[in-house]
Amino acid sequence: MKDKKAAYRQGVNIFILLAVLTIIEFYFGIYSGSLSLLMLVAVAKAGLVVYYYMHIYRVWREESH
Repeated sequence: MKDKKAAYRQGVNIFILLAVLTIIEFYFGIYSGSLSLLMLVAVAKAGLVVYYYMHIYRVWREESH
């Protein structure tokens, strides 16, 4: 039960972090216009999605029976 709650909490935290990064990306696009800052935020968001939601970390983990 603790593992399920911890996983749920982590999923919510990642979702909130992605929302905050999206807001930051929006303001960089409107006020800064710096492509390098936009790309940096986009790469961070993509990394979070790939790592957490696509479970890419399981590729290198050994299977336990």
